[in-house]
Amino acid sequence: MSEAAKEKGIRAIDLSYEHALEKIKDTVIIMLRSPVINWIFIYRRMIKEIGEMKILKRPGRSYPREQKRYSVLPKGKLFVEVSYAEVA
Repeated sequence: MSEAAKEKGIRAIDLSYEHALEKIKDTVIIMLRSPVINWIFIYRRMIKEIGEMKILKRPGRSYPREQKRYSVLPKGKLFVEVSYAEVA
């Protein structure tokens, strides 16, 4: 994606990750079925097509990153209490 974005003169985060991933999967299958000599041409076409997969951003919207949710267990607490008994 970064290579495709660099060729287009845009930022990589402006490209669709999901569409790029699907294109890469499809291209790998095509490459495996093609002679090695054609791989560079197939690869260049894939980079060009990924560069055209821009995300459509609606004006006036913000796209903040989601905050990760962490466990609600207090620090230092275990799931199971362990006690040791003396062996006689």
